[in-house]
Amino acid sequence: MSNILIVDNDNNAGQDACRTLGAERPEWSVQGVDSGTKALQLIASSVGSKAIDVIVCESNLTDMASFDLLEQIRVENEQTIRLTLTANADSETVLGNARANQRFLLKPFCPAHLATTIERSVRLRKQMQAEELKKYMSSVSSIPAIPAIYDEMMKELSSPHSSLLKVGEIVESDTGLTLTVLKVVNSAFYGINKRVESVGQAVTLLGVHLIKNITLTTKVFARFDGNSLSAKRLTQLNTEAMKIGALCNQFARYAKLPRSSVDHCQIAGMMSNVGELVTSVQAQNTLSGGSLTPDLVGASILHSWFMPDAVVEAVALQNESPPRSIDIITPLVILHSIRYLQTHLADSSDKQKEQACREYLCEFTPEPVVENWLDAYKALEQLTSSDSSRAA
Repeated sequence: MSNILIVDNDNNAGQDACRTLGAERPEWSVQGVDSGTKALQLIASSVGSKAIDVIVCESNLTDMASFDLLEQIRVENEQTIRLTLTANADSETVLGNARANQRFLLKPFCPAHLATTIERSVRLRKQMQAEELKKYMSSVSSIPAIPAIYDEMMKELSSPHSSLLKVGEIVESDTGLTLTVLKVVNSAFYGINKRVESVGQAVTLLGVHLIKNITLTTKVFARFDGNSLSAKRLTQLNTEAMKIGALCNQFARYAKLPRSSVDHCQIAGMMSNVGELVTSVQAQNTLSGGSLTPDLVGASILHSWFMPDAVVEAVALQNESPPRSIDIITPLVILHSIRYLQTHLADSSDKQKEQACREYLCEFTPEPVVENWLDAYKALEQLTSSDSSRAA
């Protein structure tokens, strides 16, 4: 049984949510409060079998900022799953406070969708706490820490006075990062027709969150420079990470996902092979097979960084077929679709294989969206193939 707490200023709306969610999952204990203060008091007094497993919080509380509430809960008990209900998942405040909150749900929400979302986070928490995974991670010597410059960017984005200029200045404070950002922006991945000469231009054209994600990926991969992994393989993994991130960005936009979900898709794509990066340098501690995979190792790292559950879940399950019961397009669906196309559509001109891929993706994604995804995937494959040919 899971103990669920719903926090909503509107007591009537909160009680309605408790009733409908309780009807969806009668085995759950669902209760509600109308303020952050009451939520903290209830969580502090609920212990043992009555401890709160999941908190679902309205984004606009009156007695305290909802993200301050969730951050306090994260610090005091990170095992409590933290979800936010919001009418605007595109806001910079929502994106900048991603660590305090593990999943966003857009209002108005469907009780069945909320129940399914909670179940997914509960399952993910159990995966991340599996003894086999914890034992392996405790023996790994090369787990990358969250880059300091990424932390600086997150703080800037969560600030009420956040600016494009300041984000650009943070990037420009690191010469190596500046060169990488300009290289990625001018690559075929984002289809910019003119040459971008400055970080300021890059931030304006691509947005602060994509620049933030490029920063994270660049700094994590730099951590392995000079390690036992060959320079060629490191470059391959880095290039693939940027390519998958670009595809995730396009797929999410074609699916008309809110900006927060586009951001989550980008991070999941760019960090999708971080587990392979880590396991490849563990010569004395290779994976023993079974249920432990590089994908789970990568997901564990992202989980330790307090990345949103949608990102962790996508990386953990990227090579597994998503359940057909999913009624929305998630970062998991998008990243898995790209991985599937990479495996089954190596030749983008093969019409028979393309049709087989189309039929598979349409099992859990609307056909018009799938058509756009296939066009985007083939277009990027052609562009990057042309770049490779010219480079050769």
